[in-house]
Amino acid sequence: MKKVLLYGYFGFNNFGDEWLLNTALKLFTKFSEKKEFFVLYNIKEKIKVDKNVVYIPRWNIIEILKSVFQVDTVVSIGGLFQDKTSVSSLMYYLLILIFAKILNKKVFVLNTELDIKKLPKSFVVFLLNFFTDGIFVRNKVDLRNSKKTKFCPDICLYNFDEKQIDIEKKEIKTVGIVVKQTTNFVLLSEMCEVLSKQYKLVFIPFHIKEDYPFCLKLCERLTSCEIRVWDKIENYKNMFTDIDLIITSRLHGIILAGVLCKPFICISEEEKIKKMVKTMFELQPISLSLWKQKRFCITEENLFYPKIDKIKEYKDLVLERFYELV
Repeated sequence: MKKVLLYGYFGFNNFGDEWLLNTALKLFTKFSEKKEFFVLYNIKEKIKVDKNVVYIPRWNIIEILKSVFQVDTVVSIGGLFQDKTSVSSLMYYLLILIFAKILNKKVFVLNTELDIKKLPKSFVVFLLNFFTDGIFVRNKVDLRNSKKTKFCPDICLYNFDEKQIDIEKKEIKTVGIVVKQTTNFVLLSEMCEVLSKQYKLVFIPFHIKEDYPFCLKLCERLTSCEIRVWDKIENYKNMFTDIDLIITSRLHGIILAGVLCKPFICISEEEKIKKMVKTMFELQPISLSLWKQKRFCITEENLFYPKIDKIKEYKDLVLERFYELV
């Protein structure tokens, strides 16, 4: 039985990262059920969560080393090499893959972007090139950083199911707000205030610890609003069933809109999101300050409808890329 070590930002109540982990396990199992997984997770003690999945405390060096020794393949998943990643976290992620390659393991970097700011980017890219067997990025801009990089859409697009998609355009009555803490709080608050007079607003905090208090703060000035907190990853479709439009500043808010084929408006200023939506949808995020000039009016001009054929194409590409890992 082949053994795989997966590591990322897992165990911090962040929907996007837990969705990535859930999807990665499904994809690995799809190609071969005879696999055992070790996952570095934010827990205190090692625990078996499924018949072939074991969570390892992400800060337990001894358990991490033992896991790397046991496995055949090591895969980092998610935006670990982005501008906000601290020096200590970058070193942590790099040391794991370096140690794995020294032990002659297969090493892959999956579902990432190369926006390193806290360490010299050329240094980190050099290490990734030297100590990995493949780097799969979520945007085509980062392909220029290395000959080893390949474009792979966010793997969560694998969850797209055409049979469950309602392609009929509907009148917008309920708007889902998927946002993160931002310096543009005043503008975001104004947007919510204007939209709440026309639509039902539902806030969905993806990162519970950070986003939930932020959503509460946004709701303070509204006469009515609803906050839905996710519990199990598998329930995300139910949470968005009655939502007609998604307004988001989170990367996986966009991916979720693609999976569900729901219209969305991207209001993020993050470089990684700008590059991803440009690559995948040939789209630019909306500036809140410019949208304010139009009184935050929702029109066909600023809505984006994910195309089913394009999402299917990306899903197929995810499967093709994953085949290279297994």
